[in-house]
Amino acid sequence: MVTDLIRRENAVLALSGHEPIDIEYADEHEPSSTTVQVITEGQIKDAILARLNSAGPEPHIDLMMFYLSDREAIVALKQAHQRGARLRLLLDPNKDAFGREKDRTPNRPVDYQLNDVGIPVRWCNTLGEQCHAKILLMIIQV
Repeated sequence: MVTDLIRRENAVLALSGHEPIDIEYADEHEPSSTTVQVITEGQIKDAILARLNSAGPEPHIDLMMFYLSDREAIVALKQAHQRGARLRLLLDPNKDAFGREKDRTPNRPVDYQLNDVGIPVRWCNTLGEQCHAKILLMIIQV
């Protein structure tokens, strides 16, 4: 996994004219049941949709987003909720951006859509700054 991450970063370094990171890495750790996956760009959306679409009634799904506007993701959240998944959403209120007042899109209209199907949305307590996080935590008890 670490080697894969370094390879990805080396591609960015090469594009920007920098020397690559040396991949001398000894696998000295013991195997674990914990897994980590490093993904970027379009792979992120694909992975999120796959997990949401496979969510049955058991998982807790926590989502913290700056902008929640992707239609496929919104549909997948609604469907996971209908299958019994427990969702907690924390969104940026989209009221400020670099000192300028915004009209609260896209999150406010999405809030109405999610509330209509019983998914509660909570708001980051911003005071002029943005809650720019993008986090999906899915806990499945085995």
